[in-house]
Amino acid sequence: MLRNEKIKKRKSPKRIRIGPQPLELKPTHHNISLNQLFDQLEAERTAAKGASRLTEKSR
Repeated sequence: MLRNEKIKKRKSPKRIRIGPQPLELKPTHHNISLNQLFDQLEAERTAAKGASRLTEKSR
């Protein structure tokens, strides 16, 4: 290839802006912050662990 030849650059793909996606939460969770949802999830997990421990002890 000669030095004077121009190297053809590939056209970069056009950037596409993606809008925010709805979280599709249950209607009861629409006005709750993500921190509150996370706290609720942690509470449910610990409650489930406690319930499984109780059933194991009764066996």
